[in-house]
Formats: sequence, structure tokens, C-alpha cells
Amino acid sequence: MARRINLWLVLVAAVVCTLTARADDAGIIALEHVTIVDVQAGKLLPDQTVVWQRSRIMATGPSKSLAAPVKAQRVDGAGRFVMPGLWDMHVHVGTPEAAADELTLPMFIANGVTSVRDMSDYIAGPDYRYSGAITTKRWDAEARAGLRVGPRVISTASLVVDGPALLRRRPELPAFLGAGTPEDARELVRYLVDESPVDSIKVYSGLPRASFFALMDEARQHGITVVGHKPLGVDFIEAVNAGQRSIEHAREILLDSFPGAAQLQRDFEARQAPPGERDQPPAVLTRVLREHDPKMLRAIFAAMKKHDTYYVPTHLTRRFDWLAVAGDQKMLNDPRLQLIHPTAVKRALKDVEQTRARASGPADAAAYQAFFEKGLEVTRLAYQAGVNVLAGTDTGDSFCFPGSALLEELELMASSGLSPAEVLRTATITPARYANRSNDFGGVSAGKIADLLVLDANPLADIRNVHATRMVVFNGRLFERAELDEILAGVAQKARSFNKGE
Repeated sequence: MARRINLWLVLVAAVVCTLTARADDAGIIALEHVTIVDVQAGKLLPDQTVVWQRSRIMATGPSKSLAAPVKAQRVDGAGRFVMPGLWDMHVHVGTPEAAADELTLPMFIANGVTSVRDMSDYIAGPDYRYSGAITTKRWDAEARAGLRVGPRVISTASLVVDGPALLRRRPELPAFLGAGTPEDARELVRYLVDESPVDSIKVYSGLPRASFFALMDEARQHGITVVGHKPLGVDFIEAVNAGQRSIEHAREILLDSFPGAAQLQRDFEARQAPPGERDQPPAVLTRVLREHDPKMLRAIFAAMKKHDTYYVPTHLTRRFDWLAVAGDQKMLNDPRLQLIHPTAVKRALKDVEQTRARASGPADAAAYQAFFEKGLEVTRLAYQAGVNVLAGTDTGDSFCFPGSALLEELELMASSGLSPAEVLRTATITPARYANRSNDFGGVSAGKIADLLVLDANPLADIRNVHATRMVVFNGRLFERAELDEILAGVAQKARSFNKGE
């Protein structure tokens, strides 16, 4: 296989653009007369042919001079646009009890999302050592082997490291999982490195300050990355300087770029507040916006750029707060609710009630709307400052639907003022760099893995055209429109059966 790919690269480099048939040409697919979307350059390459065999792209070039092998499956791409498959960099794949394998995973592929980063492990049995990440990694391997429909999972995160709050919810767990002391935090890191299949440690809002720095030090010694929320007892620049590889949610930056940020941190640390208190009431959000300090924001960006920190704003989560308080009926009656497990629907509706309870009335929706819109501005400024911005949705959270949520998130990022090419980079090129897989992903060229999205319209002209999915290629497997429709119909049928208790 490697020899075949190297041969094709030599042929392309030598401008020998006619592919000759060989005995092992079976399984080759040629997408002809398609326009390649060069996301990096932000330009189009018209009338191209893309040839791949199994999981790798063998060659690309002008259709007039790049002939497909005789035995190749030829697919007409005239009038269509091919780009790298999309990545969702903040998802919660879910548990077997929520039928994630039957409902969640197929919907990613049906919407052109070929790679995801799973952001929390779960205890998958009676003992805390039964990690759900084992199941997630199995699903990933099965998808790549063609045994199931689903995306590749490029990274799995640990159980949420949230300080003593975890033990209040699960008192039967060993103390070190709560990371309530620096010693516990270090033991937790050693446990995860030695006994867990996860790829990174996810910290959360309630992790005590001293525990955070001990955890970061121990993680550095063992070479495991730390991702997640910014603990409320730590300021943003401290977290970045300590080496946290990615920080999630636009809320975190906004809460740290106004003069009262330090007092919020001290108050939280003194109270040992419950984790839900990370969601600030409307009065606090209004103050944060009123006193926002652009100078503090620029200092945060400078630190992130210096330390190569990645930022995942997840704008959909802040939009949910606004629409929940506003009683938005379009959101509450979203037809995609019929595509997820009934337990997830109940949890989402409960989340609506809890979000409304933090507000004094519908008028407070304006505060949530302003906070959401300020987050969009922060994303644009972060990108312009050279921060590594990643597209992520918090799929698995309320009203964040697998696959299609990413397409919404991309639209929101475009509304911040980013160009379509800039937005697409946050879901293709930058994720590949985060995963240290730039040689394999992020472009449509020889040697890359064949994860592709084929659209009926140009995404560089209008980001909304990412919805116009005609074909998806995952690890070389081609899904045409009819098959994608069958996947969605199958998910809908399965979801109905769960709602009926079958």
C-alpha cells in the first residue's frame, strides 16, 4: 500500500498525469470533474479529479490530464465541490444506555463530520475502573474498519475532574478522583496514565486552585495533555501559562476580561461553590459586559498565542441560554429532538427549566443574548490575534445535535465576521494540527486520508452551503446522497422505537 502511494506521488511530481491500470486496481474510486476547495488558500481548483484507494488519496489533478484507472469506480462530480471532512472538536459521544452507537454516531457521518474529539469519559460499570473510553475507542476502530457508520474519534478525555463536587455526587468513589487536594490531584494523574485508556485529562470549573497546579505539574511530567474548562479559582492566563492545551467555551474568556474577575475567583474558591454556579446569573453577565476590558482580553490572546493554546468557543451553548430564557418555540420544537434518545430529550427540557430559573423573567433574555453576541466578537478577535480557534459544539449537551450542530456552529462563527475560508479552517486544518495529524488531514491532496465532504454549492461563497451535502467519504468509504438519507431514516426509526419503549 505504501509503495503504491509513493508511486503515485512520484508520478504526480513528475507531471505524469495518466494513471495506468494495474492488477490491483479494484477498490479505486475516482471522483471526476469536481471543484476542489483549497481551504488553506481560500480558493477553488475547478474541473479536478480525485483518486483514492482504500483510505488514502492517490492523486489529484486536472480532469483533462488525470485519467482514472480502467477498473476504478468513476463518480461524476461535475458542478460539485469537494473539501476535507469536518471535525467537531467538542462532543460528548454518549453512553451505550443512550444508544450512542445507533443514534449519535451515524448522524455525524450523515452531516459530513468525519472526526470528533470526545470530551468526557464515563464509568461504564459497577466499578470506577470500567471506563467508557474503551467502548468509544472500539466504536472508532469499528468505524474505520467499515463495520459501523460513525466518525473517527481522534481523542478521548478523562472523567470530568471537578474537585470535591464529584464526590458529593458519587460518595462511593475513591477520594483521589475528586482531586480535592494537591496530593489527590497527582494520584489522579498517575492513575489515568497507568490504568485508563484516555488521551487527555479534562479539568472543570470546580477544581481547587492548588489541585489544578499540582495536576498540571504531574501531567507535564507524565506527558499527558490537559484540556477542558478553566477552573474558576484560576485566572485564564495562569491556566494558559501552566500548559492547558485547550480551553473550552467563550464564557471562560469573558469572565476573565473584566476588573472584577479576580474577586469572582476568590469568592468561588472561598465558598467551594457547587459546579452549577459556573453559570452566572444575568446580573453578573451584564456587569461582565459593562466592565469588559479590551486590554485584559488582548493579554489573554497574547498568552494563548505564545503557548500555542487552542480555544473552542462552543457558541451554541450560550445561544441555548438566551433562547431558553426567551422561550423560543422554534428551538423547543426542533424536529431533531425526534432523532435523539428520550432520556436526552428529558434532560434537555430540564436544562431549559433550570436555565429559566436563573433568570428573573423573560426580560433577562436580553442579558443572555448580549453575552452570546459578545462571545462571537471574542472569537473573531481571537482568530485575528493568531489564536488557534477550533470549531466545537458540545454535542450531547442540550439542543446540540450530532453532526448538524457543527454546521450551525460554523454559521455562528461566520456571523462574527470571519470569512468562510477562515471558518472552514477551524473545522479542518486547525483540528488536524491540534491532533498532530497535518500530514494526514486538512486538505484534498495525494497522501492524505480520504475523509471528504462533497457539496452541491460553494462553501467559500456562503458558509451555509456546508448544509448542501451530496456525498461523504469516510476513510475511503463513499456514502452517496441516497445512502446518507437512508442513514438518517434509520436513525429516526430507531429513535421512534426507543420512544415507544420497544
